[in-house]
Amino acid sequence: MMESGHVSLEDLAIKLTLQKNPNDYEKNSFQRVAGDELAASQGDLIIYYKSDIAGGGTSNPNLISGRKYLQMLRTATEDSLNAMGYNFLRDVVKINDILD
Repeated sequence: MMESGHVSLEDLAIKLTLQKNPNDYEKNSFQRVAGDELAASQGDLIIYYKSDIAGGGTSNPNLISGRKYLQMLRTATEDSLNAMGYNFLRDVVKINDILD
């Protein structure tokens, strides 16, 4: 579904409250990139998406990286899947070379 664009933007949105002003974060952090794009300030809730641009996140849904979301899913689930005898690439993604 992710590869074919059938996942809603709402399901892909990552929400985060800025603990600092965007310019107080490192230059290429997603907090700074998305915070600047949204003209946000400390304490504001920002919504961003995983992207391949500097910082790895953007408020622009046109720049979403499906590969980044699959990497997040893999990181969060791979150890548990392996313990149950499943292989992330073979059994979940169903392709062998998307993340390698």
